[in-house]
Amino acid sequence: MKERITLFSDAIFAIILTIMVIELPINLTSSGEIIIIDLISAIGIYFISFCFVAGIWFQTANAFNQVQKVRNLDLVVYLLLLFFLSLIPSTTKLLIEDTSVQTMLIYGILNLIIMLFLKCLIYSLTLQSTTNAKLKKRYKKEQIAQGLITLFLRVLLINFFHLLY
Repeated sequence: MKERITLFSDAIFAIILTIMVIELPINLTSSGEIIIIDLISAIGIYFISFCFVAGIWFQTANAFNQVQKVRNLDLVVYLLLLFFLSLIPSTTKLLIEDTSVQTMLIYGILNLIIMLFLKCLIYSLTLQSTTNAKLKKRYKKEQIAQGLITLFLRVLLINFFHLLY
């Protein structure tokens, strides 16, 4: 079952990345020339989203490689993660078309939700793969602290951008 889950999710990641690049807008002037500054801006936003999605793929692939069997709860968390991740192409397109406070806030909140599901999934899979009780206890403390710091910093960053604009 683990192999089917990873194959399924690899396909979803590939589709997400493909949709994002297909939806890159190419704005033209009235004379039919490409507006280079708009194209560079769109590619920059796409690059950020691409790195975000690719980073999540890498982290989840490593986490799933550590376990032999995927528990039902982990599968549900992973499917929710993939659901929210599948919204990245739409929010990336929205951000490219209208880089405003509202679109940055939407993108930031989506990013936060995805990271929370990712942290929960990796935490669960790593605990499942760790057999040493001392290591489990240490890992729990570290991950809870890291998760809280990550949550705090992301919320702070979202608020900062909201106040900045």
